[in-house]
Amino acid sequence: VFFDKIGDAKWKAAFTNFFFLEGEGSAGGGEQAAACLEKVQSGLRSILQNVVLLRESKDSFHPRFGCLETHSFKSLEPWVQRAVSSLHDDYFFRKQDSLWRSNALKTLPNLVAATNMLVCGEDLGLIPECVPSVMSDLGILGLRIQRMPSDSSKEGEFGDLSQYPYHVVASPSCHDVLPIRAWWEEDAERSARLWQRLAGNGGTGAEDEAPPAPTECKPFVVRAILEAHLASDACLMIAPIQDWMALDEKYAARPALEERINDPTNSKHYWCYRCHVALEDLKEDEHFVDSVKALTSLRTG
Repeated sequence: VFFDKIGDAKWKAAFTNFFFLEGEGSAGGGEQAAACLEKVQSGLRSILQNVVLLRESKDSFHPRFGCLETHSFKSLEPWVQRAVSSLHDDYFFRKQDSLWRSNALKTLPNLVAATNMLVCGEDLGLIPECVPSVMSDLGILGLRIQRMPSDSSKEGEFGDLSQYPYHVVASPSCHDVLPIRAWWEEDAERSARLWQRLAGNGGTGAEDEAPPAPTECKPFVVRAILEAHLASDACLMIAPIQDWMALDEKYAARPALEERINDPTNSKHYWCYRCHVALEDLKEDEHFVDSVKALTSLRTG
């Protein structure tokens, strides 16, 4: 009950007054109370999440999604962990697959038929097993982001561009991940490993010896990434405007993190990205236009 009420504004005020009575304490009492409140809420959430099975009725339970990462699960005996793990995977990834498929085949054909546009499905991350076959049957393109391989057990840390099928859209980034420049400079270790693939063999296959990865994402780095994507067999390569503008240093002068569109890990984040260059100015920039044309000619030439 306390956990349900603590999000209410009146309860927050009462909680604050309980620890920091008005007129007492330091000037930063309100901030300390807010920090304390957040700590309590976080602790209560951790307790609520530390559950392996959820009750459906008096005599039936089902595994909680993600329960394999809880302290409760890790404290179980090995044979019980194996049994719970098998139950968890069967419940979420096999038992409900037919339900996902039947609902998709009822809903998606109407959505596809409602437009003359080419339809692309965002099929990244954790998805039911039926998704690829259903999308293929309905002629819906998939999406491939190299930093988010569709099957890391086969592809490794990065998607293998040479193995992309035709019926997908290839992209170096999207609204839910950092643009090339921001990601490169924020995650130096991963970007260095990607550079080994790019410089060693054009972005595919085993990693050969390559020059050290540059710490800054200069235009030649972005060009190498875009070239590798354009060389894939995907029917379309679509990159965000931020990645195209990173081909020219004068358009990449702003802080890289300002080019983020969305942060899925932050529920309070709101989309505030704005292109800092007028499209009319980009169109009139012959050097930039020629750079883009030179890259895309690899696709059409």
